[in-house]
This record gives sequence, structure tokens and C-alpha cells, in this order.
Amino acid sequence: MDTPSPTYSFDTGTGANNIGIGGNPADANVAASTTHICVTARAAFGCYTKSGALVSPGTAFQARPYTAQEFFTQSGITIGPTFSGSGSTTKDGRIVFDQYRKRFFLVFQTREATARLLIAVSKSEDPRDG
Repeated sequence: MDTPSPTYSFDTGTGANNIGIGGNPADANVAASTTHICVTARAAFGCYTKSGALVSPGTAFQARPYTAQEFFTQSGITIGPTFSGSGSTTKDGRIVFDQYRKRFFLVFQTREATARLLIAVSKSEDPRDG
């Protein structure tokens, strides 16, 4: 049996709105609430309405994709240099939506000498709530 065609799709951006700022190939991960969709792509992520409009991941942020380093640094978490001295400071972004708690859970791993997990949790199913 053939795979059915998508019922809806949207572009994850071009130029400054391109989710590929996290690196290629994308290694994408997707989570959906009843109102929004969030996507990770290697070391970056973006959140969208279900109609495909980019939204901010909190009140202090613009509506655009962010690298994990930008997002966590702007949130007050310092990320050190990579263990090799080059390349992206974060990797392996993953996002899930908890239907019971109505929150997104976002996780990235750092590439520091002593690796850390960077975790962000939304206040509701709307990532603009912070």
C-alpha cells in the first residue's frame, strides 16, 4: 500500500528563517501540540503555528529559528568552547510534547570538554509563553 499524501505541509524557511542554521543534514525531530509545531535540526530549532507561521520561543525572543547556543546564551546559560576547539557548541536537539502537562520539552547536548544536557520547558502548549 502506498503512503498517503500529506494533508498539510509548510516551508521551514529560507534565508534568515531557515531551520538549517543548525547544520545539514537536518537530523530533524518534530513535536506537535494542539496549536503549535516545534522542530529541531541538529543544533537549532524553530516553533511554528499549525499554519506554518514562525513564532518566538518566549517573550524576549524574535519569531525566527535559533541555534541552541543563541537560545540558551540569551536565556542566561553560558556554553563553553567545544572539546575540539571547532565546530558547533551543541548537537542532537530533540523535542517532545507532553500531552498530559501540555508542555514542550527541548533538549540539546553540549560539545564542551565535559558534556552537559541543556533542557528548556515551555509554560504551556504555546511556545511563545516561554
